[in-house]
Amino acid sequence: MLTFIVIDKLEEIAPPDHYLNEIVRGGKRHLSETYLKQINSRVERLRAGD
Repeated sequence: MLTFIVIDKLEEIAPPDHYLNEIVRGGKRHLSETYLKQINSRVERLRAGD
C-alpha cells in the first residue's frame, strides 16, 4: 500500500494524467464505480477552472 500525504497544500489543482490513471487503477478494486466517476468529474471541473 502506498499513501501520499500533503503537508503544505495551497490550492486544489488537477493531478497530471499519469497520476490520475494510478488513482483510478488502484481504486478499481476498492472503490465503487460511482465514486470513481465522481473523482473523474472533479478532475474535469478542476481542469476547466471551476
